[in-house]
Amino acid sequence: MFLLYKRLLSAIIVLSVAGIFLGSYVRLSNAGLGCPDWPGCYGHFWVPKTVNEVLSAEKRYGTAFFYGLASREMIHRYVVSLLGLLIVTMFFLTFFYSSIDKRLSRERSWVTCLLLLVISQGLFGMWTVTLKLWPIIVTTHLMGGILTFCLAIWMFCRVSNIHKGSTVSLPVRLLSITVLLMLALQILLGGWVSTNYAGLSCESLLRCNGKLVPNMNFALAFSLEPYPALMIIPPVAQVTVLWLHRLWAMFVTAGVLFLSVKLYMKRYILVSVAMTILVFLQIIFGISNIIFHLPKFVAVSHTVCAAMLLASLLIANYLIFYSSRDVSN
Repeated sequence: MFLLYKRLLSAIIVLSVAGIFLGSYVRLSNAGLGCPDWPGCYGHFWVPKTVNEVLSAEKRYGTAFFYGLASREMIHRYVVSLLGLLIVTMFFLTFFYSSIDKRLSRERSWVTCLLLLVISQGLFGMWTVTLKLWPIIVTTHLMGGILTFCLAIWMFCRVSNIHKGSTVSLPVRLLSITVLLMLALQILLGGWVSTNYAGLSCESLLRCNGKLVPNMNFALAFSLEPYPALMIIPPVAQVTVLWLHRLWAMFVTAGVLFLSVKLYMKRYILVSVAMTILVFLQIIFGISNIIFHLPKFVAVSHTVCAAMLLASLLIANYLIFYSSRDVSN
């Protein structure tokens, strides 16, 4: 049964990545309201196909029907629904077969957290539609998807015979946690940029509105209320968020690279190399978004790569934490 548990967990990790990818693509292709209802689409389990179904759907919901937008949204919903089904299956597996395999009993609390998280994700997915893409809801939904992926990664580390390296000093352990939190904040800023369609608010890599440091409005930039006109923050606020995202990226990059060197010196070679490669990929994707004006593939890759980088930092923290704990015990 424990082998089945590990296989389910592996599938959950893959589907979590797929959910992040598809969710980002749906958002960037303006398909978030491709289906005006939830969990179906224009009252169907799949998008309407016949002429009569389309005409009836448009009349009932008062919105124009676009097959491409609706199908993208429904593919995303089916993938995350399958993800939820696997998590529910794993939840029952740990509770009903823990007496057979004691290792499953140690995973109950973690699986419960994962189940609660995916339930909340379902609610935020519903609110994303019913509240008409309210930025704070969309951003929270994105962060929830990344958190689901990272929690599954942490759980997989627990049940795998993952190599634990040498102990590191307290300053390096604190550095690892700090960089993890810095990256989480950067991803949150990136989500806020994306959900407020602020990715092209600055005309070049180094300048916004012709200035290195543009005029900014922090109160509007982080307002949790939908802006009345467009449901997103106004232009000066978009510039503010994007400029902060770019500035903070420099500190995060420096922190990740510094931590990678420290870990490499302590023989955490694989995770160190992975972190280095991923952070440079992020730089390339970020610059490409600016130069080529947010091509969908690059923008989606930027989001997925951010989740992968966060996962690599999480694995690094896992290795450091358990290695230090083993020595202390």
